[in-house]
Amino acid sequence: MQRILCALFCMVTAFASHAETITLVAEDDWAPYSSMKPDKSGPQGLTPELIKQAFKQKGIEVKYLTLPFARCMYLSLIGKYVGCFDATITLDNKDRYYWHKTPLFVEGVSVFAHAKAKVKDVKVSDMEGKTVG
Repeated sequence: MQRILCALFCMVTAFASHAETITLVAEDDWAPYSSMKPDKSGPQGLTPELIKQAFKQKGIEVKYLTLPFARCMYLSLIGKYVGCFDATITLDNKDRYYWHKTPLFVEGVSVFAHAKAKVKDVKVSDMEGKTVG
């Protein structure tokens, strides 16, 4: 599975003539890309900063609502907010959202353990019922 940043920069031109402030939904639990600040005042991480700076170049202020990922996707799907980011393209959602052709980055999911662990070739079924971080 890959986590792909849906590049919102393609919308900058469309919003430049319509709004000076937009609100995007930020994921609350995917550090270092986007997570809730310890004081709960909003998102922190690479993605919110990149997006804020890109829109700033066009004179648009970005405000964030920071929520769990599934809620971010849903609120964007129903049109309550302009969009969310740090989304995974799946068979279920690939036709429901606009996905920029060139992602800013692609990050694969990795599962690893301490070098002295006795497990090899771990599968999802091996992790069921266990705490995984």
